[in-house]
Amino acid sequence: MATRSPAGTSEYQRHLDSATANAAGTEFAADQRRQWCYSVENPGAPPELSNTTPVAMTKMFDNLYFTGRRWVGQYVLTTPNGYFLLDALNSTDDAKNLTVPGLVSAGLNPATVKGIMPTHGHGDHYNGAKYLQDTYGAPVYIGSEDAAALTAANTRNAAAFAGSIVTTSLPNSVTTPQTLKVDGISLTLLSTPGHTVGTFSGILPVQQNGKSYKMIFWGGTGTPATLPLSQAYLDGTERLYQLARSENVDGTIHTHPFVD
Repeated sequence: MATRSPAGTSEYQRHLDSATANAAGTEFAADQRRQWCYSVENPGAPPELSNTTPVAMTKMFDNLYFTGRRWVGQYVLTTPNGYFLLDALNSTDDAKNLTVPGLVSAGLNPATVKGIMPTHGHGDHYNGAKYLQDTYGAPVYIGSEDAAALTAANTRNAAAFAGSIVTTSLPNSVTTPQTLKVDGISLTLLSTPGHTVGTFSGILPVQQNGKSYKMIFWGGTGTPATLPLSQAYLDGTERLYQLARSENVDGTIHTHPFVD
């Protein structure tokens, strides 16, 4: 049933009233609204973003692992000759104390890294990449519109690492699915700007007991602060949904686990 807001209600509030009515009885009206409307209606970030409890390397599929912290983590996709990282955690200490020991515990040689892909240009997703690149020579892939965020020109990086992360740009201007080949494995990627201007989402191919599956990931969750970015965010959401349908994906993953 359509819901009509009182006369004089702002356009923003009318949209929020309508969305809330449509979601009545679902989790959006409680936890999800609290978590992801905080940028416009709550005074602070959701408490889940403060949960720094370490998560040991956990095997999810025969070729996919997760490690990190409760608030943000990374996925390790094994390849024929090494591994690929989706996201790189929040700091050099995380790379040293979570990523590297976790890889060793999973029987992987940290030096065999074939690629690192931060989903977007926020430090909690790329800060650990500098150590891994300097130590093991790892190539780092990032959306073209976020590439500058990983350089020394971004003053926010100074507290996390010295210098710049050398990146290979993925074109954000291409809005159709793209293929990134890493050590013989084809990853399906999709430019979905909004959370940041360079956000990428996509699909990881996984295996379990000899069967193949597709896990889709959303690159950057959080309401953008401007109308153009919000419009881009909604457009990217719709395009990723269409990709999920066309590829008949089997499940979802997220590097912020509590919003998976």
